[in-house]
Amino acid sequence: MTRLPQPGGDEGNWGDVLNEFLLIEHNNDGTLRADGSLSTKYTLPIGGIPRADLDPSVRSSLARADNPITTLGALQDVSAASPSDGQVLTFSSGQWVAATSFTPTIPVTSVNGQIGGVVITKTDVGLNNVTNNLQLAAANNLTDLTSPAAARTNLGLGSLATLSVVPLSSSVSGILPVANGGTGSATQNFVDLTTAQTIAGTKNFNGNIAVGSTYNLAVYKTADQTTNYERGTLAWSGNVLTLSTSAGGTGANRQITVSANSQSIDVGGTSSNKINLNFTTGTAGGTGVQAGGSLTGSSGAQVGLAVAPSIVQSGSSSYTALLVNPAETTVGTGNKTLLDLQIGNNSKFKVDSGGNATLADGGNLTIGTSAGTRIGTASTQKLGFFNATPVVQQAVSGSRSSGAALTALLTALANLGLIANNTTA
Repeated sequence: MTRLPQPGGDEGNWGDVLNEFLLIEHNNDGTLRADGSLSTKYTLPIGGIPRADLDPSVRSSLARADNPITTLGALQDVSAASPSDGQVLTFSSGQWVAATSFTPTIPVTSVNGQIGGVVITKTDVGLNNVTNNLQLAAANNLTDLTSPAAARTNLGLGSLATLSVVPLSSSVSGILPVANGGTGSATQNFVDLTTAQTIAGTKNFNGNIAVGSTYNLAVYKTADQTTNYERGTLAWSGNVLTLSTSAGGTGANRQITVSANSQSIDVGGTSSNKINLNFTTGTAGGTGVQAGGSLTGSSGAQVGLAVAPSIVQSGSSSYTALLVNPAETTVGTGNKTLLDLQIGNNSKFKVDSGGNATLADGGNLTIGTSAGTRIGTASTQKLGFFNATPVVQQAVSGSRSSGAALTALLTALANLGLIANNTTA
């Protein structure tokens, strides 16, 4: 049975007896055992007792000590919902309450240098020039005078002071500021918003300019806008927004040019070319005019670009529906192609500047089965096949029985390049 050492006894083994007793509640390192009876007892931390271990009332007292009352509104027994600067405390009905601030009264020792029974006159306060005549009240609008009309005249107000509406044409002179509905200028006219008017000078607008759907936006080239005029018009025609030019009298119709970055589209004018596409490009692989877009139909034939003029000619007129006519001033060393029809960047048919036509490998020439197709429309036109020198229509003569005709035929076919005549006599 464990016990404490006996005083005067346990000689020679009292240390073992003490250690055996201590090991009941302690580990070998001196700390309390987790399964001992002292494990639930409070252990004083080395740094002192933390606030969380204290009784709630003690913690509340410490909190008040940490946050002392520094403002009037923090006093629990002060009735002040919104404390303000300059308030003071006054005791009322058993508690301290907030009161309006006050300035302590300083005893008066003299008035205007006088002591004792002081009597102040108007001279003492600088009012020696003030008479006791009737004073006017602003709210009375001069009605407290014997003659308000005379007073208005004396003040230079004239009859305008009696009017609720001032006639500007007869009663106002000088420049009326813009802020008051005027023009702010003695020479510049104002813009009439309801009637026709000519407005000179540059006008800068910082917002949108809206024109109603029933009106046109016209820009005139001529000073005359009614008889002999030239003008450009932007207007709606049904559901189409139209940009056009027109003329009247001796005026001439002018062309419309849409230009950007030195490229332009010219429409109309007096030249024989009614629509001009003007472009300049120095970029490798650059395109002067490109017609792009998508054909997304699910049935029927669609056309990407159509040249379909309506021809109504007479007499000796002629026409060309599509003309490719470059003007070669200087050219590079690359290909000179007039026409190149491609699919997916692969050429299918092209014609170069020398008139040479190239048909893609696998391509065929399909001809009609009714009237047929001529290759060469005169016997003097020259043809050559398989890189043979073109020749006119070949004549075959001689006796068939003697073989002269066959020899002539072989020669003619060889001249055309249709055969390689390697026969012998």
